[in-house]
Amino acid sequence: QNLNSLANKLEVERARCESRRATADQRLLEDYAISQEEALVRTVGELPEDAQAIVGRLRRDLRALGDINVGAIEAYDRLSSRFVELDAQRDDVQTGMDELQGAVKELDRLTRDRFLSTFDQVRSMFSQTFAELFGGGEAELSLTNEDEVISAGVQVSVTVPGKKRQRLELLSGGERSMSAIAFLFALLRVKSSPLVVLDEVDAPLDGRNVERFVEVLNTFKGTTQFLVITHNPVTIEAAPLWFGVTMQEPGCTSILPYSVPEEVVSNSLLQSAISP
Repeated sequence: QNLNSLANKLEVERARCESRRATADQRLLEDYAISQEEALVRTVGELPEDAQAIVGRLRRDLRALGDINVGAIEAYDRLSSRFVELDAQRDDVQTGMDELQGAVKELDRLTRDRFLSTFDQVRSMFSQTFAELFGGGEAELSLTNEDEVISAGVQVSVTVPGKKRQRLELLSGGERSMSAIAFLFALLRVKSSPLVVLDEVDAPLDGRNVERFVEVLNTFKGTTQFLVITHNPVTIEAAPLWFGVTMQEPGCTSILPYSVPEEVVSNSLLQSAISP
């Protein structure tokens, strides 16, 4: 009987131990996410005196993190794939920008070189044409900013025969007109045009300057055809073909063409338009 009673007690104690072990296993899984076998192989060093307080604080911190997002891994994979795609697109855009910037720099260089080359030709031709129209003197073109030639302005400095060097705005009306004509002819000599229309450009000029103007016009024969609107008889006489515009009746305009004989024109190819 005593043995039976002892056996019952031991069975009850064994059941209690099994229950505590199962509870401990459950806590290991819930609180530490490890099994009994994993816990047995781990070594525990000396614990601090406030270990219980530390454990309590860490548990509160874990609970404050909230529930585990089971879709985080899937979302991470999706966002990572999207990031790789956008990063590749960004690299493509950056490569395109670099290529465009390189093309712009090359275009700026070509434009600068072409502009400077043309500017040097026009500057030399302007000085020559100015001397032809004025019977002497000097003229010079310069850039207001040689470091930024594309956006720089062009400054005109002239020396009329018998006068000191002056700014263009200080010249008389006729001198300014002749300087402008010299610049126009310099451009045409550097880059010719098949047809040029001139409207009263010789109006401010006196007799000798008009003759020089006509002489320079005649140097363009064979390359450029000029249509000149003028009232000056010297210019009219030099033209091989005249178009007189008249209004014999109010509100009714008539055009009267006249071809000057070849021997009178003296081989001039200038075309003129007049308004008597």
